[in-house]
Amino acid sequence: MVKNAKNKLERIECWMSDCESMLLQIMSALSSPLLLLDNDGTVLAATDACLQQVLHQTRDAVLNQPATAVLGFDKNNPDADTLGEFLALEDALSSPRAWKGKFNLPGSDFPWQVVVRPLRSNSGRKLAALLIFDDSLRRAARLDNFIQKQNQIAQANELVHAAKNMLMSLSGSVQVVMKKCELQNVYIESLPKLYADLQDTVAQFNSFLQAGNSPNAVGAASLNQLVEETAREQQTNFTLNMLKLQTSLAENIPQIKMDKQRLKQVLQNCLDNSRAAILQKGQPGGWVRISTQFDKAAGVVRLLVEDNGVGLDAEQAARFFELYHTTKPDGSGIGNCISQSIVRLHGGQMLVSGQPGEGCTVCIELPVEPARQFRPDDLYAEIASFGL
Repeated sequence: MVKNAKNKLERIECWMSDCESMLLQIMSALSSPLLLLDNDGTVLAATDACLQQVLHQTRDAVLNQPATAVLGFDKNNPDADTLGEFLALEDALSSPRAWKGKFNLPGSDFPWQVVVRPLRSNSGRKLAALLIFDDSLRRAARLDNFIQKQNQIAQANELVHAAKNMLMSLSGSVQVVMKKCELQNVYIESLPKLYADLQDTVAQFNSFLQAGNSPNAVGAASLNQLVEETAREQQTNFTLNMLKLQTSLAENIPQIKMDKQRLKQVLQNCLDNSRAAILQKGQPGGWVRISTQFDKAAGVVRLLVEDNGVGLDAEQAARFFELYHTTKPDGSGIGNCISQSIVRLHGGQMLVSGQPGEGCTVCIELPVEPARQFRPDDLYAEIASFGL
């Protein structure tokens, strides 16, 4: 009897060891940055994304350590700016309820949005907690920073352009004076050198103004491939929120000329909007579907993002692309506006439709043969005109 009990205990220990090994492998395979913590706030497992993108530490340095220490909080020498954030996080880890807040990690330029999600047994007992790091706040902060820099660049380009025009005018006046001196048989030794210097300076100004263009960023690319890449990157975020992310891609989609990174930014913004709309609705069974179509007769390809979130009424649809208009509590109201500009500068159009409580559909229509190529400088100029 003792022998049987011992064998059972050994099998249980072996099973627990196998479970721990499987858990570590599963966590390593997830693409989202997250930590698995026990009820004392000790790190049990960490995804590769969390180690590489958030903590910048090895797995051995993180496992079995207090989460607060792993996140860089020194209790003996607390930083007043982050003390409140750490105290809120500690309260959240000991609470049976989910929690969301922002967190400034040491050495990080922009804050992370952090979600604490308790894991419970069938009886409701709290077993552990997931600490999930969401990059949305950082993306918004980076976008704001990007816009500010592009505004500064646009203003600098305007000043340089004005200075170049003044120099060209001055160069023309010097050339007129040189011609009159020639007719009058008068020679001023400094004039030819002054004219040459002015011409050289104008050429340098032109070179500076043209340096901002990035034609290599634009080329023929597959819209289906863009969708597949983005869906792969976003899949874990949807899974963690118990949402379905589906794709339905037409097989006959031709490649089109595009700035792939800019259009990827547009699709990511649409997915962020859909996910927020579904979570705001607060009902199970949330889904988002990305589909592509090719209308050969019209010479366009279409990218559609559909969801079954809270939807929108006629007024919200009319203001959907309006600068600073947002229905998200933490939204900036600039993502849809910039997305529309990116699509329009690709020669396309971006439309939205939906009904309250029934979801929303965003349709992005792009020409197979655009009349003109997308130029980053055009986007920067348009952003500058927003007056952000």
